[in-house]
Amino acid sequence: IAGLFMRPLGGWLVARRRITTVALMRLSQVLNLAGLALLAWPGRPLPVALLGGIAVGIGVSLPYAAVFNTAAASLARAPGAAQSLTASGGTFGAVVGAPLMGLAIERLGFSAAWLVIAVIPLAALVGTFFMLGEERFGTDVPSTT
Repeated sequence: IAGLFMRPLGGWLVARRRITTVALMRLSQVLNLAGLALLAWPGRPLPVALLGGIAVGIGVSLPYAAVFNTAAASLARAPGAAQSLTASGGTFGAVVGAPLMGLAIERLGFSAAWLVIAVIPLAALVGTFFMLGEERFGTDVPSTT
């Protein structure tokens, strides 16, 4: 449900230059990490778990346009290939993440599973400090919004 609203909102923010693509990606990863921390909180009450789920839903959906626009701008001669590689990374994460989370639940407990998954947004957040956003490439790439 978050994707229905957050993907267009993220695209609108990027298209209207309300926020840079890198800043939106960073904000989203911080939301992901906060949400996962709430989900990992042992014995958390239901409202806390719901808030964590909402934060993760927003965090994974909001930067969609920023990520794909930046991918296309980073390889302006083959924007489709860049976007395809980006999508492949997300698919790989979903396919590998679910079994890893199951293994973590089995071996380390429910809370630890959320922390294992937090490695992904943490790596993405760190990565944003070493990348250029769409705006910095100086190309006029058609928007995904």
